Amino acid sequence: ILFLSFSVILQLVDCMMPQSVAKADIEITGDRSDNDIDAAIMEKIGQMEGVKHVYGRRSLLNQRALSSADSNMETVDVISYDLYEMECLKKDGILKAGADLSALKENGYSCFVISDADYKKGDKISFGDETLKIVGQLRYDIFESDELSKGRTTVIVPDETFENITGI
Repeated sequence: ILFLSFSVILQLVDCMMPQSVAKADIEITGDRSDNDIDAAIMEKIGQMEGVKHVYGRRSLLNQRALSSADSNMETVDVISYDLYEMECLKKDGILKAGADLSALKENGYSCFVISDADYKKGDKISFGDETLKIVGQLRYDIFESDELSKGRTTVIVPDETFENITGI
């Protein structure tokens, strides 16, 4: 009886405090925000026995961008995600209805966006010579503990797109 009660309590806690599919068991974070962790570390960890997924994010913060939604310049944060993390956004139900994960995979210049602004699917955000097409929005800001974007716009792009638009 004790075992059955314990498993019910664990299920209840899981419902009350849901965990993301992509929640890391171990996180390695640089002490600066300049993408200073060597990518070779990911490869080494990925080769270890028992490791299912290894992923890393790169970021470029406070970038000037032009929005086609309102033709205004704004400051945005650009974050790279790999395919596994993108799929987890869908599995976790974080993407708003209509978000097109397949377009993000197929088109190297597509993005998801987190913003209070009234972006719509198909709107564009330009960084200098590069233009990204918005193919979906997130329901809330996954980078803030209170889930509010507080007027900031965050653009989530695939790793390859991040490299192409930032050179990092």
